[in-house]
Amino acid sequence: MKAIKISNPTEINNLFSNLFGNSVFKGKFLNVYAENLFFSGMDQLIPSYAGGSFDFYKITGAVEIEETGFFPLNTSIKEVLINSPFGDESATVSFQAASLIVWLIIIEQVANSIDDEDIQEKIYCTIQDVKHCYPNLFYEDGKKLFSQNDADGFRKIIH
Repeated sequence: MKAIKISNPTEINNLFSNLFGNSVFKGKFLNVYAENLFFSGMDQLIPSYAGGSFDFYKITGAVEIEETGFFPLNTSIKEVLINSPFGDESATVSFQAASLIVWLIIIEQVANSIDDEDIQEKIYCTIQDVKHCYPNLFYEDGKKLFSQNDADGFRKIIH
């Protein structure tokens, strides 16, 4: 399975609204709320997080995949400590893996907070797709996306 980088600026701008729709939640469009929550989660769960740039990816090559699903990955290759919001667990993983972990925690929180069953279904399918595919994801050039250490940290934080 491949992680295909989304490079088209228009498509990048549409990723959040395609997954989260255009509904309003807590006085904001849900897509804006989810994006803000993601960056707050980065601040809260990764002590060394101080901003950075992100690339956006979609999974291809899986049999059935949520078409609107995507995930942001921090472009830094350094390792960082990520803390679990669910207890005392922590792990040292690549910044890319840490941003994926935060993304899954945040979008699950969003799905659990809304009433729109169609959007919930898209989010839950995206989470399942990533959980199923992440150990076997490759960049378009054939390089493996996540190391074994990343996979171990992922399983430790995302039970």
